Amino acid sequence: MIAAATPVSNYLADSIAEGFCFECSCGELYLSVDAAATCRKCRNYCVFGHCTHVVDVRTDEVVWGEEPSQEEYEAQAEIARQQWEE
Repeated sequence: MIAAATPVSNYLADSIAEGFCFECSCGELYLSVDAAATCRKCRNYCVFGHCTHVVDVRTDEVVWGEEPSQEEYEAQAEIARQQWEE
């Protein structure tokens, strides 16, 4: 059996067509801003431990929260790395 990967552009196009237009901090796609903003997966997959922002993937615009700067992300990633090693 040969496994074929779906190109990212096709995945996003299909997701948008199905109404999944809002991406939370950890990358999960949702139908609404509210659902994305309360993503439970961000607790485990986002270095901040919660959803920091939501992006409308159709426009690449932040529609909820505030996207952390690269410096903020790197500082928090180091803290999270140390906590995850424990």
